Amino acid sequence: MAILYVASSEPGAGKTAFCAGLGGSLLDDGRKVGYIRLGGAAEDAVVMGNVLGLSESDSVFLDSEEPGAVKSACTKLSSGKDLVIMEGGAAEDSLKAAEAIGAKVVMVKAHGGDLSAALESYKALGNKLLGVVLNRVPMRLMEQARSEMSASLGEAGIKLLGLLPEDRALLAMTVGELAESINGTLLSGEEAAGELVEDMMVGAMYLVHGTEYFGRKSNKAVVVRNDRPDMQLAALETSTRCMVLTGGGEPAHPVRHKAQDRKVPVISVGEDTATALDGIEQAVGKTGFNRQKLPCMNELLQKGLDSPTLYKGLGLGG
Repeated sequence: MAILYVASSEPGAGKTAFCAGLGGSLLDDGRKVGYIRLGGAAEDAVVMGNVLGLSESDSVFLDSEEPGAVKSACTKLSSGKDLVIMEGGAAEDSLKAAEAIGAKVVMVKAHGGDLSAALESYKALGNKLLGVVLNRVPMRLMEQARSEMSASLGEAGIKLLGLLPEDRALLAMTVGELAESINGTLLSGEEAAGELVEDMMVGAMYLVHGTEYFGRKSNKAVVVRNDRPDMQLAALETSTRCMVLTGGGEPAHPVRHKAQDRKVPVISVGEDTATALDGIEQAVGKTGFNRQKLPCMNELLQKGLDSPTLYKGLGLGG
Protein backbone atom coordinates (compact mmCIF):
# COMPACT_ATOMS: atom_id res chain seq x y z
CA MET A 1 0.00 0.00 0.00
CA ALA A 2 1.20 3.54 -0.77
CA ILE A 3 1.23 5.81 2.26
CA LEU A 4 2.38 9.41 2.30
CA TYR A 5 3.08 11.10 5.61
CA VAL A 6 2.83 14.90 5.33
CA ALA A 7 4.43 16.75 8.20
CA SER A 8 5.90 20.08 9.20
CA SER A 9 8.31 21.09 11.91
CA GLU A 10 6.51 24.42 12.38
CA PRO A 11 2.89 25.43 12.95
CA GLY A 12 0.93 27.12 10.19
CA ALA A 13 3.13 25.92 7.35
CA GLY A 14 0.13 24.85 5.27
CA LYS A 15 0.34 21.07 5.40
CA THR A 16 -3.45 20.69 5.64
CA ALA A 17 -3.90 22.75 2.48
CA PHE A 18 -1.21 20.67 0.79
CA CYS A 19 -2.93 17.41 1.79
CA ALA A 20 -6.25 18.72 0.52
CA GLY A 21 -4.79 19.89 -2.78
CA LEU A 22 -2.90 16.65 -3.37
CA GLY A 23 -5.90 14.53 -2.43
CA GLY A 24 -8.19 16.61 -4.62
CA SER A 25 -5.84 16.34 -7.61
CA LEU A 26 -5.63 12.55 -7.25
CA LEU A 27 -9.39 12.23 -6.93
CA ASP A 28 -9.85 14.36 -10.04
CA ASP A 29 -7.55 11.90 -11.85
CA GLY A 30 -9.82 9.02 -10.85
CA ARG A 31 -7.57 7.73 -8.04
CA LYS A 32 -8.87 6.38 -4.75
CA VAL A 33 -7.66 8.27 -1.68
CA GLY A 34 -7.91 7.84 2.08
CA TYR A 35 -6.94 10.32 4.78
CA ILE A 36 -5.70 9.91 8.34
CA ARG A 37 -5.19 12.76 10.78
CA LEU A 38 -2.55 11.72 13.31
CA GLY A 39 -3.04 13.81 16.44
CA GLY A 40 -4.56 17.26 16.50
CA ALA A 41 -8.34 17.37 16.77
CA ALA A 42 -10.94 14.85 15.63
CA GLU A 43 -12.80 17.56 13.73
CA ASP A 44 -9.75 17.99 11.46
CA ALA A 45 -10.48 14.62 9.86
CA VAL A 46 -14.16 15.54 9.48
CA VAL A 47 -13.24 18.80 7.77
CA MET A 48 -10.87 17.05 5.36
CA GLY A 49 -13.51 14.47 4.58
CA ASN A 50 -15.95 17.24 3.74
CA VAL A 51 -13.40 19.11 1.62
CA LEU A 52 -12.54 16.04 -0.44
CA GLY A 53 -16.00 14.50 -0.41
CA LEU A 54 -14.76 11.35 1.33
CA SER A 55 -17.00 8.94 3.20
CA GLU A 56 -16.77 8.88 6.98
CA SER A 57 -14.82 5.62 6.86
CA ASP A 58 -12.26 7.07 4.41
CA SER A 59 -11.31 10.06 6.58
CA VAL A 60 -10.05 8.91 9.97
CA PHE A 61 -8.78 10.60 13.13
CA LEU A 62 -6.17 8.71 15.14
CA ASP A 63 -5.08 10.01 18.54
CA SER A 64 -2.51 7.27 19.11
CA GLU A 65 1.02 7.38 17.69
CA GLU A 66 1.68 3.81 18.76
CA PRO A 67 3.06 2.10 15.62
CA GLY A 68 0.75 -0.89 15.94
CA ALA A 69 -2.35 1.29 16.09
CA VAL A 70 -1.17 3.38 13.14
CA LYS A 71 -0.37 0.31 11.07
CA SER A 72 -3.75 -1.24 11.84
CA ALA A 73 -5.58 1.94 10.81
CA CYS A 74 -3.57 2.26 7.59
CA THR A 75 -4.08 -1.39 6.67
CA LYS A 76 -7.83 -1.08 7.13
CA LEU A 77 -8.08 2.22 5.29
CA SER A 78 -5.81 1.26 2.39
CA SER A 79 -8.10 -1.42 1.01
CA GLY A 80 -8.98 -0.38 -2.54
CA LYS A 81 -7.03 2.88 -2.29
CA ASP A 82 -4.23 4.17 -4.50
CA LEU A 83 -2.88 6.32 -1.68
CA VAL A 84 -3.42 6.96 2.00
CA ILE A 85 -2.43 10.50 3.00
CA MET A 86 -1.53 10.78 6.66
CA GLU A 87 -1.09 14.24 8.16
CA GLY A 88 0.69 14.90 11.42
CA GLY A 89 3.52 16.63 13.20
CA ALA A 90 7.27 16.20 12.96
CA ALA A 91 7.77 14.99 16.54
CA GLU A 92 10.00 11.94 16.92
CA ASP A 93 7.14 9.62 17.95
CA SER A 94 5.06 10.67 14.94
CA LEU A 95 7.91 10.06 12.50
CA LYS A 96 8.66 6.70 14.11
CA ALA A 97 5.04 5.70 13.62
CA ALA A 98 5.27 6.71 9.96
CA GLU A 99 8.52 4.77 9.58
CA ALA A 100 7.00 1.65 11.13
CA ILE A 101 4.36 1.46 8.40
CA GLY A 102 6.78 2.15 5.57
CA ALA A 103 5.36 5.57 4.76
CA LYS A 104 7.18 7.99 2.53
CA VAL A 105 7.45 11.53 3.89
CA VAL A 106 6.97 15.02 2.47
CA MET A 107 7.89 17.95 4.71
CA VAL A 108 6.05 21.24 4.21
CA LYS A 109 7.91 24.39 5.20
CA ALA A 110 6.67 27.97 5.21
CA HIS A 111 8.87 30.56 3.55
CA GLY A 112 11.13 32.44 5.94
CA GLY A 113 12.70 31.40 9.20
CA ASP A 114 15.80 29.37 9.88
CA LEU A 115 16.31 26.43 7.52
CA SER A 116 19.43 25.06 9.22
CA ALA A 117 17.57 23.57 12.19
CA ALA A 118 14.99 21.96 9.94
CA LEU A 119 17.69 20.52 7.68
CA GLU A 120 18.98 18.27 10.43
CA SER A 121 15.56 16.74 10.95
CA TYR A 122 15.14 16.35 7.19
CA LYS A 123 18.45 14.53 6.82
CA ALA A 124 17.58 12.18 9.68
CA LEU A 125 14.67 10.84 7.60
CA GLY A 126 17.07 9.40 5.02
CA ASN A 127 15.50 7.84 1.94
CA LYS A 128 12.04 7.94 3.53
CA LEU A 129 11.96 11.66 2.72
CA LEU A 130 10.73 12.25 -0.82
CA GLY A 131 11.39 15.95 -0.56
CA VAL A 132 10.40 19.34 0.80
CA VAL A 133 7.64 21.69 -0.34
CA LEU A 134 8.28 25.38 0.33
CA ASN A 135 4.98 27.14 0.87
CA ARG A 136 3.67 30.71 1.06
CA VAL A 137 6.48 32.31 -0.91
CA PRO A 138 5.86 35.98 -1.82
CA MET A 139 5.67 36.26 -5.61
CA ARG A 140 8.45 38.82 -5.76
CA LEU A 141 10.79 36.36 -3.99
CA MET A 142 9.96 33.20 -5.96
CA GLU A 143 13.16 32.96 -8.00
CA GLN A 144 15.37 33.93 -5.10
CA ALA A 145 13.68 31.36 -2.87
CA ARG A 146 13.98 28.67 -5.55
CA SER A 147 17.70 29.31 -5.96
CA GLU A 148 18.50 29.46 -2.24
CA MET A 149 16.30 26.52 -1.26
CA SER A 150 17.53 24.30 -4.08
CA ALA A 151 21.13 25.01 -3.13
CA SER A 152 20.63 24.36 0.59
CA LEU A 153 18.60 21.20 0.10
CA GLY A 154 20.84 19.98 -2.72
CA GLU A 155 23.92 20.10 -0.50
CA ALA A 156 22.09 17.82 1.92
CA GLY A 157 20.95 15.47 -0.86
CA ILE A 158 17.30 16.49 -0.45
CA LYS A 159 14.89 17.33 -3.27
CA LEU A 160 12.87 20.50 -3.51
CA LEU A 161 9.53 19.02 -4.54
CA GLY A 162 7.60 22.21 -4.84
CA LEU A 163 7.58 25.97 -4.51
CA LEU A 164 4.13 27.37 -3.84
CA PRO A 165 3.41 31.11 -3.94
CA GLU A 166 1.57 33.01 -1.26
CA ASP A 167 -2.09 33.37 -2.19
CA ARG A 168 -4.50 35.56 -0.23
CA ALA A 169 -7.42 33.33 -1.18
CA LEU A 170 -6.00 30.59 1.04
CA LEU A 171 -5.91 33.00 3.99
CA ALA A 172 -9.49 34.11 3.42
CA MET A 173 -12.07 33.79 6.17
CA THR A 174 -15.70 32.93 5.76
CA VAL A 175 -18.26 35.51 6.81
CA GLY A 176 -19.09 33.34 9.82
CA GLU A 177 -15.43 33.05 10.85
CA LEU A 178 -15.02 36.81 10.54
CA ALA A 179 -18.04 37.43 12.77
CA GLU A 180 -16.70 34.99 15.34
CA SER A 181 -13.22 36.56 15.30
CA ILE A 182 -14.66 39.88 16.55
CA ASN A 183 -17.49 38.46 18.68
CA GLY A 184 -19.92 40.06 16.28
CA THR A 185 -23.63 39.39 15.86
CA LEU A 186 -24.87 38.39 12.42
CA LEU A 187 -27.98 40.53 12.03
CA SER A 188 -28.90 39.22 8.59
CA GLY A 189 -27.61 37.09 5.73
CA GLU A 190 -27.02 33.90 7.73
CA GLU A 191 -27.39 31.91 4.51
CA ALA A 192 -24.15 33.48 3.23
CA ALA A 193 -22.11 32.77 6.37
CA GLY A 194 -19.99 30.26 4.47
CA GLU A 195 -18.92 32.69 1.73
CA LEU A 196 -15.25 33.68 1.61
CA VAL A 197 -14.09 37.20 2.40
CA GLU A 198 -11.12 37.84 0.14
CA ASP A 199 -10.25 41.41 1.12
CA MET A 200 -10.96 44.17 3.61
CA MET A 201 -11.86 47.86 3.33
CA VAL A 202 -12.50 50.50 5.97
CA GLY A 203 -15.20 53.09 5.63
CA ALA A 204 -13.41 56.39 6.16
CA MET A 205 -13.53 59.97 5.00
CA TYR A 206 -12.82 59.76 1.28
CA LEU A 207 -12.14 62.42 -1.32
CA VAL A 208 -13.47 60.35 -4.22
CA HIS A 209 -17.05 59.24 -4.77
CA GLY A 210 -18.02 56.47 -2.35
CA THR A 211 -18.82 53.86 -4.97
CA GLU A 212 -15.53 54.61 -6.73
CA TYR A 213 -13.64 54.11 -3.47
CA PHE A 214 -15.39 50.88 -2.49
CA GLY A 215 -15.31 49.60 -6.06
CA ARG A 216 -11.54 49.19 -5.89
CA LYS A 217 -11.82 45.75 -4.29
CA SER A 218 -14.15 42.79 -4.81
CA ASN A 219 -15.61 40.17 -2.46
CA LYS A 220 -14.59 42.29 0.50
CA ALA A 221 -15.71 42.96 4.03
CA VAL A 222 -16.42 46.62 4.69
CA VAL A 223 -15.81 47.77 8.26
CA VAL A 224 -17.64 51.02 8.94
CA ARG A 225 -19.17 52.93 11.85
CA ASN A 226 -22.86 52.31 12.38
CA ASP A 227 -23.57 56.04 12.27
CA ARG A 228 -22.40 56.38 8.64
CA PRO A 229 -25.27 55.02 6.51
CA ASP A 230 -23.98 57.07 3.56
CA MET A 231 -20.79 54.99 3.47
CA GLN A 232 -22.73 51.79 4.04
CA LEU A 233 -25.06 52.45 1.11
CA ALA A 234 -22.12 53.34 -1.14
CA ALA A 235 -20.36 50.08 -0.23
CA LEU A 236 -23.50 48.09 -1.00
CA GLU A 237 -23.44 49.42 -4.55
CA THR A 238 -20.18 47.48 -5.08
CA SER A 239 -19.01 43.86 -4.75
CA THR A 240 -19.27 43.45 -0.98
CA ARG A 241 -19.21 40.07 0.75
CA CYS A 242 -20.33 41.38 4.15
CA MET A 243 -20.57 44.59 6.16
CA VAL A 244 -19.30 45.05 9.71
CA LEU A 245 -21.00 47.88 11.59
CA THR A 246 -18.95 49.05 14.56
CA GLY A 247 -20.19 50.87 17.66
CA GLY A 248 -23.18 48.57 18.16
CA GLY A 249 -26.80 49.06 17.29
CA GLU A 250 -29.02 48.28 14.32
CA PRO A 251 -28.45 49.54 10.77
CA ALA A 252 -30.68 52.26 9.36
CA HIS A 253 -33.72 50.97 7.50
CA PRO A 254 -32.45 51.87 4.00
CA VAL A 255 -29.18 50.05 4.73
CA ARG A 256 -30.92 46.95 6.07
CA HIS A 257 -33.27 46.90 3.08
CA LYS A 258 -30.48 47.24 0.51
CA ALA A 259 -28.30 44.65 2.29
CA GLN A 260 -31.18 42.16 2.27
CA ASP A 261 -31.94 42.93 -1.37
CA ARG A 262 -28.30 42.29 -2.36
CA LYS A 263 -27.97 39.34 0.05
CA VAL A 264 -25.05 40.96 1.88
CA PRO A 265 -24.70 39.80 5.52
CA VAL A 266 -24.59 42.55 8.14
CA ILE A 267 -22.52 42.02 11.30
CA SER A 268 -22.84 44.25 14.35
CA VAL A 269 -20.03 44.64 16.89
CA GLY A 270 -19.91 46.87 19.96
CA GLU A 271 -16.24 47.81 19.65
CA ASP A 272 -14.87 50.69 17.64
CA THR A 273 -13.51 50.27 14.13
CA ALA A 274 -9.83 50.07 15.15
CA THR A 275 -10.53 47.32 17.68
CA ALA A 276 -12.65 45.35 15.21
CA LEU A 277 -9.91 45.58 12.57
CA ASP A 278 -7.32 44.38 15.06
CA GLY A 279 -9.43 41.31 15.85
CA ILE A 280 -9.86 40.51 12.15
CA GLU A 281 -6.14 40.94 11.41
CA GLN A 282 -5.21 38.59 14.24
CA ALA A 283 -7.60 35.97 12.86
CA VAL A 284 -6.31 36.16 9.27
CA GLY A 285 -4.14 33.14 8.49
CA LYS A 286 -5.49 31.15 11.42
CA THR A 287 -8.66 30.08 9.67
CA GLY A 288 -9.13 26.54 8.52
CA PHE A 289 -9.15 25.04 5.06
CA ASN A 290 -12.51 24.52 3.37
CA ARG A 291 -13.89 23.22 0.10
CA GLN A 292 -14.10 26.69 -1.44
CA LYS A 293 -10.31 27.01 -1.22
CA LEU A 294 -9.65 23.66 -2.92
CA PRO A 295 -9.64 24.91 -6.57
CA CYS A 296 -7.08 27.56 -5.63
CA MET A 297 -4.80 25.01 -3.94
CA ASN A 298 -5.18 22.59 -6.85
CA GLU A 299 -4.05 25.33 -9.23
CA LEU A 300 -1.03 26.17 -7.08
CA LEU A 301 0.01 22.50 -7.01
CA GLN A 302 -0.41 22.12 -10.76
CA LYS A 303 1.98 25.00 -11.32
CA GLY A 304 4.41 24.57 -8.46
CA LEU A 305 4.62 20.90 -7.46
CA ASP A 306 6.90 18.36 -9.12
CA SER A 307 4.08 15.82 -9.32
CA PRO A 308 5.92 13.29 -11.56
CA THR A 309 8.76 12.97 -9.04
CA LEU A 310 6.33 12.73 -6.14
CA TYR A 311 4.15 10.13 -7.84
CA LYS A 312 7.18 8.10 -8.89
CA GLY A 313 8.44 8.08 -5.31
CA LEU A 314 5.06 6.81 -4.16
CA GLY A 315 4.88 4.16 -6.86
CA LEU A 316 1.83 5.80 -8.45
CA GLY A 317 3.23 6.24 -11.93
CA GLY A 318 2.57 9.42 -13.95
